[in-house]
Amino acid sequence: MNFNRESRQNHRKRTFVFLLQLFNNQNSRLKGIAIHFSFWFFYLLFISFLFSLTGRFVFTAYLINSMLHLPVYLLFTYASLYLIKTKTEKRTGLFSKVVATFLFSFLCSFLIILVNHFLFYNFYLPRAIEPTPWFVWERLFQNLIFLWIPFMLFAVFYYFNNWQQEVIDKKELEKKQLETELQLLKTQLNPHFLLNTLNNLYALAILKSDKIADSILHLADLFRIVLYECRKEKYELTKEIGLIKSYIELMQLRYNRDFQCSFNTTGCIDGWEISPMLLFNFVENCFKHGDRAESGNMVIDIHIACIKDELSFIARNTIPPEYSKKEKGKGIGIENNLKRLEILYKGKYTLEGNPVGDFYVVDLKIRR
Repeated sequence: MNFNRESRQNHRKRTFVFLLQLFNNQNSRLKGIAIHFSFWFFYLLFISFLFSLTGRFVFTAYLINSMLHLPVYLLFTYASLYLIKTKTEKRTGLFSKVVATFLFSFLCSFLIILVNHFLFYNFYLPRAIEPTPWFVWERLFQNLIFLWIPFMLFAVFYYFNNWQQEVIDKKELEKKQLETELQLLKTQLNPHFLLNTLNNLYALAILKSDKIADSILHLADLFRIVLYECRKEKYELTKEIGLIKSYIELMQLRYNRDFQCSFNTTGCIDGWEISPMLLFNFVENCFKHGDRAESGNMVIDIHIACIKDELSFIARNTIPPEYSKKEKGKGIGIENNLKRLEILYKGKYTLEGNPVGDFYVVDLKIRR
């Protein structure tokens, strides 16, 4: 019964979505028809007004004359627009289109002269007042002007609208590409963090430490943030700080030997947002490389400061004496951080990382 009820509900939802899309499409088509109808209505009024300025006939006569020409205007405009919209191969195709459009315009101009001769001066006005001769080249070229005006207006509108849509599509594509790249970076980052943490738990398990239960608890807290918050492009800086604190507590459970780790924040933290696990990854890297110190004493100092519109993150960790600058930037985590900084904060951040004595210091500054 529940299955049938859910099936009916899903069917109603799909029906509603289909009807909504149909209504939107129908509404869009009606708007397009209204725009085209309005254009041609005012264009006929414009032509009739221009011809009425000659004073030969009244405005009504020229309006009737323009209405008789309307099918020819429509034929030339929309047929030519369809021709230029079709895809062409190389320049020869474009040249053929231009030639065909010009020839077609001359044909339509001649059709207008025929409409005047056989319809306008035959059914509406007496044949006796028709100018003689009824065909002159001047009228042919005059008709070309009024044929090409609506065609050029529609062509400009079409190309402008098409260009605008291409810009929107390009921006949307770039946005999707950035979102896809960020998601790929995050999917690389989270397993990287998991691998390091599992190695930590494995080390505790070998030692049969009583700290395993607490480690698993802290790990669960960490992954709660990872699962529910890291899908966002940005989240509150306070959550990132909580993530760092949980990780530090997890690391304190791992190490039996003494190590010094200080973590402090200054300034107004509230109101700041940051890309998930961006700072955390630098902290994780401190533990990864700080553990290589041959002295056996690992020292890590982390400081976050928010002053006005700038976030400052400084982290330093002990390094072995033989540390080489060639190691700088190695590892999936740091590489991902650099990419994410360039995507999200391009032109708004500075990042420096250099060995200073027995320490490696990372200095990151992000502007709003």
